Amino acid sequence: MRRLILPKGVKNETAINRTIRFDGDLFDALTELTEDTGLTFNRLVNICLRFAIENTELAGDQDD
Repeated sequence: MRRLILPKGVKNETAINRTIRFDGDLFDALTELTEDTGLTFNRLVNICLRFAIENTELAGDQDD
């Protein structure tokens, strides 16, 4: 399994506003990571989602 390595610094990107609801424990874990890394909450969520999408396999897409 690949590991997610969080970058340092802030990257400015064009943004699209969207409302999203988090499970309480997930929100707490993300908030703790923002405090530990200095990343903004938004940047951290985008990094995590991009990593998840790039490392996702759909059922039936696996090479046997």
